[in-house]
Amino acid sequence: MGSRFERLHQFMSLAQEKDIVVEAVLFFAGYLYHHSPLHHTNNINGTSEITARQYLTLQNGNILIRQQQYCTKLVEELNRYDNLIFNVANEPWFDNQEHPGFASLPPLATKKWIERVSDWIVKTERALPKKHLISVDYTNEGQIIPENELKTFFKNISIFNHHYDRNACSAKLNYRVDRVMSFNETGLMPPVTPQYRIQGWKYIFSGGALYNNLDYTFQVGHEDGSGGTNFTCEWYNGCIDQSMKFQLAALLNFMNTINFIKMKPDYHAVALNYGDENIYPLVWEGCEYAVYFEGGSRAKIKLHVPAGRWQVRWLNPSDLKELSTEIIELEQGSLDLLGPRYQEDVLLSVKSTP
Repeated sequence: MGSRFERLHQFMSLAQEKDIVVEAVLFFAGYLYHHSPLHHTNNINGTSEITARQYLTLQNGNILIRQQQYCTKLVEELNRYDNLIFNVANEPWFDNQEHPGFASLPPLATKKWIERVSDWIVKTERALPKKHLISVDYTNEGQIIPENELKTFFKNISIFNHHYDRNACSAKLNYRVDRVMSFNETGLMPPVTPQYRIQGWKYIFSGGALYNNLDYTFQVGHEDGSGGTNFTCEWYNGCIDQSMKFQLAALLNFMNTINFIKMKPDYHAVALNYGDENIYPLVWEGCEYAVYFEGGSRAKIKLHVPAGRWQVRWLNPSDLKELSTEIIELEQGSLDLLGPRYQEDVLLSVKSTP
């Protein structure tokens, strides 16, 4: 008989071979809790009769020890892999909100539970060869993460995931935080829309480190990403634009052409923005500037750059097609640039060149 984890190891090995990072989500409780193996009606082990809201708390009866055993076993099984992030819980605020509203954290009782689970992961890995990043879904959109919570409930958390953060609030509000900000689920938009691309560029250029969307083009029977509209439902849409994965690849490819480790969001580099578009500048002062424009129809911008020789390129964000390029010798003053006309968004790249 093969290992009970044989399929999991096959999946992880294949992902590692293809250089894909896997986020292993340990827990979730919501409207489907009644299907959980730990629900008292689904086992013969006498698990406590609790509600879904109690599941992600320390007040969940004898289920807590089952959660610890499950967590510890998965951490031990998966320790061998490098391409791995442990996610404590998916949407722990689901039907379990600290306060009413779309963008709510989970309540205090769940924050304490998150701390406990992350402690289990850290304690288990102390005796194991590899140490992994730990993530948690923090909230929809974004809120300021308080310093006291970074030191307590989330002391072991390296990655804070956010959902439906269309204005990159989590990255902007928490840029001071020395942790990874992630936008790892988006939807609630028309199934074919440039907003999936636009939100990715906005988030990464705002200092976010990770972006991905719910891509419904991958379906059973359409494992090649050729799925269509028949998978969506009237009340919820995910992305079914078959070109979107390639448009997001353009974002990745562009980031790999710039020295983003040394760059940061910096509006002080913009001397003047003439247009009606929203701008997102990434800056390595004196060396490299990238500005993403969203909205409007023609970008006109003045940048604070030192005297020197500058390569100026305007690019289409959906495929990185070069719209125009020039070399400008700047003796003094600012760089005054007029871009090509565009419909949805456009990208400016300015690099110091010999």
